[in-house]
Amino acid sequence: MDNDKVNISSFEEYESVITNLTKSLNKIKEALNYENDSSKRFEDKEIWDGKAGESISNKIKEYKECFPPIVESLETYVKFLQETLDNYKSAEETINKSIENNAESLIVN
Repeated sequence: MDNDKVNISSFEEYESVITNLTKSLNKIKEALNYENDSSKRFEDKEIWDGKAGESISNKIKEYKECFPPIVESLETYVKFLQETLDNYKSAEETINKSIENNAESLIVN
């Protein structure tokens, strides 16, 4: 680390958190898509009919409705983290350029 640079935090660690959250979000989306595709077989009245079929079909619909808000919240959070990181990087770059451009006036005798 250069002592003449302003470092807000470890951007690499922050990027790692964003990457891991994005991977987890993608896994959740894949699992949800798989479950959506798999649950369609319960909607077929020829395979599963009657009260039991209707009951399980209703439970699956309830279950499927829980996940979109969770996915949306995670997507919003990942987007917020990325924007925050981008803003910190931009601020650090601006500060460092200002320091470089005004280095002579910052020298203390």
